[in-house]
Amino acid sequence: MATRLVYNGKIYTDATIITGTMTREKSPLSDTLAYDTLVVKILDRSGEEDVLQDLLGIDLEDFDGAQLVVGEPYVDLVHFIRGTAGDLYYNERYLGKYYIDSVERNSKREYTLNFISALGILNNIEYRGGIYDREPCGNILADIMGGTYVSEDNEFEYYSGAIPFYIQKTLKNVIVSGWIPFLNSSRDALQQVLFAVGGSVLKA
Repeated sequence: MATRLVYNGKIYTDATIITGTMTREKSPLSDTLAYDTLVVKILDRSGEEDVLQDLLGIDLEDFDGAQLVVGEPYVDLVHFIRGTAGDLYYNERYLGKYYIDSVERNSKREYTLNFISALGILNNIEYRGGIYDREPCGNILADIMGGTYVSEDNEFEYYSGAIPFYIQKTLKNVIVSGWIPFLNSSRDALQQVLFAVGGSVLKA
């Protein structure tokens, strides 16, 4: 089992993954925070009668006289919640977490799943602007990304939220003052703060 995608409670492997393209972007000038994308074309037969019989180990014809047969609901993949996370593996090596951005139904059983990285999620979140007076960098990043302090180790602090993130302690305590104007996205606001304090995104 070389490739494995865990998404929405299901596991897709080489048997159900038709094609996949992962693009990792990085701006050579670091003037923007580029985000990664993952496009996976899959076969999904959930909800089809023959598959349900195999999964449940039953013959639905046995229930011809029944008024009601209760089982787990089938949800078409096109009815998705944007931002739901998917985890990608290759030969059991974890390649990263991606977030669903759109789904296309190509045929009865074939779908194209379009994922984006955490920075892509921030690109879809509007930033309303803010004025900061001698505020630690970590507090500003938590404000931009909707994070709440959870824990820490010797080098990093961890924040949960819409986009969980780690911040290096040496960077977290850098004092920042200034105005971040209303911007198109939280990704743009994050880029401005990192530029001001000399920081960078190590992994997203």
